Amino acid sequence: MSTLLPCISTHAAAQISSADRGAITQCLNASHTKNHCVGIVADACIKATSGDSQVEDAKACAVRERNVWAERLQASLTIVNDRFPALRPAMADAQANWLKSVGGLCPQFDDIDPGMYEGGGEYCRLQEVGRRALIIECMRSSRDTSGSAETCIDSLAGHCELAKGEDEKVCAARELADSKRRLQVAVRKTRDLGGPQSYWLTSRETLCPLFAVIDPGADRVGSNRCRRLETSGRAHVLERLAEAAEEH
Repeated sequence: MSTLLPCISTHAAAQISSADRGAITQCLNASHTKNHCVGIVADACIKATSGDSQVEDAKACAVRERNVWAERLQASLTIVNDRFPALRPAMADAQANWLKSVGGLCPQFDDIDPGMYEGGGEYCRLQEVGRRALIIECMRSSRDTSGSAETCIDSLAGHCELAKGEDEKVCAARELADSKRRLQVAVRKTRDLGGPQSYWLTSRETLCPLFAVIDPGADRVGSNRCRRLETSGRAHVLERLAEAAEEH
């Protein structure tokens, strides 16, 4: 599989530092909500920017962290493809559609006003790459070493709070439905997203069902937890895009 960064950004790639790798690894090891680790390096870096070059410096901050997540994503894709060779076509298709989605969505931040959204399209790419890296890292989890893929994605999405009389399957479906409604609201507030969203949905529906193949799990909710994480994450990005458009 080819390297990731040239496919999603033309911004100059920053060299990855061991300190940035370490900061992200430390966050992931310490946090129960690992998806909150996306942005941990870039946010502090952006906060320190100032002056005439603030916009470009903020973009460079986002690229700096995104490169770490892209490295992690590439490593996990290699492991998953090696461990589950029968899934390689599906993984390749999911990634190809995801890249098209990111490529159509994230430049819209810069089209509106790069100064309104710190890091502009590059921060959007950071969020998308970070989330996808975490999902693929869950796919590589082994029952023999670090729990299971289903346990990992359940923790990543946020364990479902069971209502009275609910089981895990019903709870996962309910939370997915809530995330879909949130996404639909965000989509209605944005513009020209037919193509990117179509690619994203194809990617989600190719990738997430693979959890049921890799690790069906006791509760068999991994696929819906993956869908919920993808859906709520994309909704967050689109909400920020709508906010920038309204302020412009």
